[in-house]
Amino acid sequence: MKESTATSGKELDQWLIQLCFVLLFALNALFLWTTFAPEFDIITWLDDLIGAQRAVVMIVELLGTAVLFVDMVTRFDELHPKRQKAHVAAVAFFGVCWIFQLFVYFLDSALSMT
Repeated sequence: MKESTATSGKELDQWLIQLCFVLLFALNALFLWTTFAPEFDIITWLDDLIGAQRAVVMIVELLGTAVLFVDMVTRFDELHPKRQKAHVAAVAFFGVCWIFQLFVYFLDSALSMT
């Protein structure tokens, strides 16, 4: 009985980590798309919707990236060898995109105040 609970808990953890990957990928894709190709109305509308709560979204993105980083460090040997490089690259991509968003949104808002 205890093994099935531990296995289902581990499966739930894996599912949550994968969900975090998907959500971060979607948010970063939305950011990159609106930054470099803003001519699509639906994408701009989604970004405007998220933009109302930009600070909260960025804090959640930072926490999600931190969770993925800690998961990567603690479970690196358990990852499939073919997926290790992609996993590291994805976590690095999320971190770099977060820093880029920090500069784009908050530096832009600070410059527009002057």
